[in-house]
Amino acid sequence: MTSSIADRFLAVNDVPDKWGMNGLVYGLSGVGKTALIGSAVDWEPACQVFVVDVEGGSRSIVHRKGVTIFRPNEWSDILNVYRYLDESDHGFKTIGFDSLTETIRLCMDEVLKESKTPDMPSIGDWGKVIEQMARMVRAFRALSYRHGWNVIFTALMEEVKDDQTGLVLARPQMTPRVTTQVCAAVDAVGFLTIGKEGERILHLSPMRNSIGKLRMPHGREFETTITNPNLGKILENLQAAFTGGK
Repeated sequence: MTSSIADRFLAVNDVPDKWGMNGLVYGLSGVGKTALIGSAVDWEPACQVFVVDVEGGSRSIVHRKGVTIFRPNEWSDILNVYRYLDESDHGFKTIGFDSLTETIRLCMDEVLKESKTPDMPSIGDWGKVIEQMARMVRAFRALSYRHGWNVIFTALMEEVKDDQTGLVLARPQMTPRVTTQVCAAVDAVGFLTIGKEGERILHLSPMRNSIGKLRMPHGREFETTITNPNLGKILENLQAAFTGGK
């Protein structure tokens, strides 16, 4: 028992080489979240992309070679594709999950099958959804740790008014508790917007009215506001930043 545990020990400075990147990108419908996932093919170590296309937005990446999609119809499909990814020799290096917002609906459909009030979700039903969503996100995130893959989730964006400050906040369109757990679990949270000139802008740091996050080693620099982002280039630059350019 002791030796098997010790086999899993990892020097902290090996983490960037052993683990893939995992993160959440959120934004309005049509802003380019799915296209951002597809652009991972532009960097060879991240190419061969697999997209769990819950939202049905894969038409935006039909021009991308090296992308495979799977469209789940129910919650069990997501569990089964997770097992396939974890246990099979498939060659995928980047896993996109598009989107968590729609996945909540599939999860609720499953929970309501056993609900005493199937036409009106109860507080208990919502509690089960939150628990299962958090467990699912952590399981997919763990693929980046075990296999060194990149795992990128997406979510739609919603605006919520802060009752205390009156500020309108942009946040992922999920329940507050799911949002909190997902944002805590992943290494990066990016808010994707469209600028005044039509350019796409990815914000990886928190702003006054939005969530942002990027876990980086102390003293390493990385541009957290990226115009017309390309995931392949972002992953390449992140690897360089983590490893000191080695």
